Amino acid sequence: MDPFVMISSMINSLDSMGAPTVGAAIRLARRSRGWSQDVLARRIVAARLAGGESVDPAAVKTQLSRWENDRVTPDRHTRQVLADVFSTTTDALFGLQPAADLPRPVLVEAHVTAHTVELLRARRAVHAQTEASFGPAEASLLVSHDLATIDGLLRIVPESLSAELHEVAAMIAELGGWIAQDSGDTAGALSCTTRAHMHAQAANNPHLEAMILMRWANVVAASDPRTSSTLSARAESLECTSPPNRLQAAIARQKGIAAAVLGDRNTFETEIRRAHEYATLPAMAGDLAPYADPAYIASEEADALLLLGEPESAAATLAGHIESWAPGQERDHAVALARWLRALTMTGDTQGALGQADLVLQAYERAPSVRSRSALQAITRMRPAGDEIHHTALRRRIAGTIEGTRP
Repeated sequence: MDPFVMISSMINSLDSMGAPTVGAAIRLARRSRGWSQDVLARRIVAARLAGGESVDPAAVKTQLSRWENDRVTPDRHTRQVLADVFSTTTDALFGLQPAADLPRPVLVEAHVTAHTVELLRARRAVHAQTEASFGPAEASLLVSHDLATIDGLLRIVPESLSAELHEVAAMIAELGGWIAQDSGDTAGALSCTTRAHMHAQAANNPHLEAMILMRWANVVAASDPRTSSTLSARAESLECTSPPNRLQAAIARQKGIAAAVLGDRNTFETEIRRAHEYATLPAMAGDLAPYADPAYIASEEADALLLLGEPESAAATLAGHIESWAPGQERDHAVALARWLRALTMTGDTQGALGQADLVLQAYERAPSVRSRSALQAITRMRPAGDEIHHTALRRRIAGTIEGTRP
């Protein structure tokens, strides 16, 4: 069976059953990395010992089996340990409880024209700006309302406008998935992105489908890197006939990230090199990933290098891209700065990191995201690397910002 068909079937099954259990999430993350329960248990023991805990290895293995079978639910601290072991966040690993469904609007004597489609297309751009200016909660409501409206319009749309309406629906649903993912709602991101893929297929638009498959791969990268790799390859096969563009940079970047999570250094280097080549291309009209410029690819590469345990390389990669960010990419810039601060701290340059803390934390406050917060929280969990005074000051400053207590 086509792996992509298998993935779609798996997602459809999850949609019909609701969000996966905590045990299923642990089991899926473990198996996607090719780890046995023994391997995962040893990694949990090592992580807890590194954190100064007293651990009984035999008890950890027994407890792991109970977690995966959903006989016992790990507490909040244990979930964080598991997320650290899998090199992800608790939100990405376990997901959040989805918000209650909004009622659909009642459409009375509605009809669909070309103007209707263009209006919805323009609303998507407004929703993206709303998210940047007023936050994800308000933008998510607008996206949900438009998707519900489109569901009604699709029942009455003329055949001549059906493909266009599906395209707009795909773009709005993809935006909803991106907003959910950047807010830490992995389950919501998966739901919106798979919905976007359905609309892209209905529109028979391979270029749009490739972009959404890339986004789908990104949503599942941390929890299921093998599926992410399969989705990325599918996106590349759809986009390979297009002229070189930045979407190809985003796809190659996604393939590289999946390889890094799986520990495949050679594939990571090959794909990131390709991503950098495509990222140097100018953004063209109709490019579905104009944000994938050299600075963005460098930030993504650095994050993968941190995962591979190479903070010096990560810091060097980011050093040339601290200020070279295009207008409108404030959130991605804040993410890059947070990753840079984490890399500096991991190299032992705690004093240097403390000197850059205000710059980084101000960027986070202007454009917060789960990605930035995760990178900053990782610093607060690090053990001092010989410079305890500066490390303690840095941890307090970060904690104060994240918790909203910084003066």
